[in-house]
Amino acid sequence: VDAATMQLDNANTYRGKTTIAGGVIKLGPSASIDDSEWIEIQPTGLLDVSAKVGGYAFDGRITGGGTAAAGSTFATATNAARISGAITVGDHFGEVSSIGTMSPGGSSLVSDITTAGNQIGHIYTDGGVTLTGGLVGSSPVQPVTKLTMQLNGATTTLAALGYTTGSMNTFIDALLASEPALNGGAGNLAAHDYLNVGGTLTLNADGHIVVSNLGTYTPSVGDVFNLLDWGSLTNIGFVIGSRHQSGTETGIDLDLPTLADSSWLWDTSRFATLGVVIIVPEPGRFMLLFFGLAAVFFPRRRKSLE
Repeated sequence: VDAATMQLDNANTYRGKTTIAGGVIKLGPSASIDDSEWIEIQPTGLLDVSAKVGGYAFDGRITGGGTAAAGSTFATATNAARISGAITVGDHFGEVSSIGTMSPGGSSLVSDITTAGNQIGHIYTDGGVTLTGGLVGSSPVQPVTKLTMQLNGATTTLAALGYTTGSMNTFIDALLASEPALNGGAGNLAAHDYLNVGGTLTLNADGHIVVSNLGTYTPSVGDVFNLLDWGSLTNIGFVIGSRHQSGTETGIDLDLPTLADSSWLWDTSRFATLGVVIIVPEPGRFMLLFFGLAAVFFPRRRKSLE
């Protein structure tokens, strides 16, 4: 599609990839592209599903977008992939039943779905995004990946946000949503995938969000990643897990990569409020360091012998 608008008004049963290389594909109230296995929205492209009452449900891959500058809005994030209207990422909607996954970013091989979204990119929506839960019809319920995110650098650091010394937990607990680097308004968003939802982001049990490391990036303690922003959040059984995680946990819906240093952990305590994850030292290591310094500066006094 070029810079014009293509409106579809009927159920389209073609199979294969839908590429929006520029301009707009607009679905009318009765239109669908359910059997297209892959929608790639390239920079300057827009998928418009706003005419679909209740939004549009899709069970293929949704990828695309370059990186938008921090502080961008849906209207100005023209280098990102954009979706107007509400979108549901689910499974088994079309005649060709598949499992839907959203993956911000372009693809290294545009004709190979196995590379779908394997580059860094951003997706912006002006409506809601629903990530459905486990595989339809499975018993016991089979978890499925609904959103993938890749890291190649941090948005910001705790030091840049003002942390100096003391309890990292206390500092992280006090972080405010009004901080620009935690709401898409500032920071190095171009270093990682990013999803900005203009409406409600709905997360469901067994609908996994999988975060992975990309390229040669080496994480450090204090790195902060603003992965998601939303107008509001609805959590229907999505399990984030414990505050501190190593990346090896099972039975949860937020899948984080394993860190190279075993003394580092992910702090997920602000994921449900700010859409961020943070790298912190293992609490026990932090306390050992503290007491070690205390022993240096405050040596124990020996009792005198009489």
